[in-house]
Amino acid sequence: MNPTKKITLALGLVVAGASFAQTASTTAPAIGVLGQSYSEFSYGVTDITRVSKDQQNLGVAANVPVTPHLDLGASYGYSWLRGIGHTNDVAAGATAYTAWNGVKPFVGAGLGYEWDRYGTSRDDSATWGLAAGVEIPVSVVSITPQVVYADDFHGRANSAQQWTYGVEGNYWITKTAAVFGDVGYVDVHGTSDHAWQYTVGARFRF
Repeated sequence: MNPTKKITLALGLVVAGASFAQTASTTAPAIGVLGQSYSEFSYGVTDITRVSKDQQNLGVAANVPVTPHLDLGASYGYSWLRGIGHTNDVAAGATAYTAWNGVKPFVGAGLGYEWDRYGTSRDDSATWGLAAGVEIPVSVVSITPQVVYADDFHGRANSAQQWTYGVEGNYWITKTAAVFGDVGYVDVHGTSDHAWQYTVGARFRF
């Protein structure tokens, strides 16, 4: 894979991982996103090493709690570099979480599929990812640092093997609508490829 497609793989699963990380009791104030049923819409830009143009990303996602400590989620993402190519990705997964000393640690796992078109190059592949983090209430917002590992099912020599270190802030403007922002650093293991990604979006409870 070229560096652009490697980075895109991780971004698709990061979106899924962030979407899966949701919890909160129905009686608690609306501060975090964990345990909530909601849809999500996002836009992001990514600065990739050795690539002169910014990659842009659009995403939609949904989350549904199925037990007091388990959420299921799904996402679709579209990423592109103008004049170079684009990637589509879909992902689904689950997040388990708990409440501990006023914060909410979580772990998540997801499976996905992506199809890339960059110039004459095409690369379709199944993907998987793991995530871990903690949702921290701070005044009227929640801050969620997390680490995501994303990979595909290619042989080890050709697989992506990416780590993303990020933090998200979420604020519920009303009982049903929230805005959020996310920044993450993507590192492709074993190479000099890396990227910074910046995402903003909105969430709507249902």
